[in-house]
Amino acid sequence: RRRALERCLNKITSHPKLYNDPNLKMFLESDRFVIDVKRKNKDESKGVLKSLGEVVSHATTFNKFIETDEWFDNHKNQLEILDSQLKTLMKSVEAVVRQRKDLSGATTEFGDNVLSMAGAENNKSLAHNLTILGNIQKKIKELHEKQVKHDVATLENTIDDYIRLIGSIKVAFNSREKVYQTWQNAVSDLQKKKINYERSKNQGRMAQDKLSLALAQIAESENRVEECKDDFENVSKLIKSEIDRFDKEKVEDFKNSVEAFLESLMETQKEIISLWESYFLQVDSQPDVAPEDEAVTAS
Repeated sequence: RRRALERCLNKITSHPKLYNDPNLKMFLESDRFVIDVKRKNKDESKGVLKSLGEVVSHATTFNKFIETDEWFDNHKNQLEILDSQLKTLMKSVEAVVRQRKDLSGATTEFGDNVLSMAGAENNKSLAHNLTILGNIQKKIKELHEKQVKHDVATLENTIDDYIRLIGSIKVAFNSREKVYQTWQNAVSDLQKKKINYERSKNQGRMAQDKLSLALAQIAESENRVEECKDDFENVSKLIKSEIDRFDKEKVEDFKNSVEAFLESLMETQKEIISLWESYFLQVDSQPDVAPEDEAVTAS
């Protein structure tokens, strides 16, 4: 959780728009966070994100959304493919982590059995060699455990982060569709008011003051339509800019993640090779035991 929170905060603080967000500042600096959150004025937040929440909440009638922007169609398809690939890759990485844990356990068992055998061996030379081998196995076990942590901290965490990000992007796409529906509802409401006004005007059933009121309501609805249209366009622009940012950061994050994974894997293999080389050095440095000494020891 600590590492996940750290990664999340690093992402937020590196974002040019979220960096100065008052909510982030309060989270990082407040000594009474829970109390401050409860007291925080709900209307304090301004801008496109607030408008997004408002127009979505006002959307009541939803018709089938037909995408007219090819950019969104292409990126939706790309994200679906990427999401599927990342989930498949995640399963593979999790399998590698499990296998490495199993290898660590098998190495521990092997090392313990070798040390037990060394303790029961009467031949000092062989017992010494077995002890060296058993101790090396324990050190190799520690390296496997260390590599498991590196696997999780590099590839697995990065893949998991981007699977979650894609989920958030899908939510943003759905919210954009709801903003569009709110716009269309406003257009429909305006058309109804215009039709009612023209009908009442032609039939002469409405007093002049009511006609004036109806015109004012039409003007208000026209403003509402323009506001909703602006909201939709602003949300679309915001999503496009964030997707572009996502694509750029994805390349850099996965590049760094793969490099860190390979570097840690290479370092682990070097240390294992070094341990095996140390086995021969320790065995070669062992003083020779004369046959008669072996016989005396055995007797």
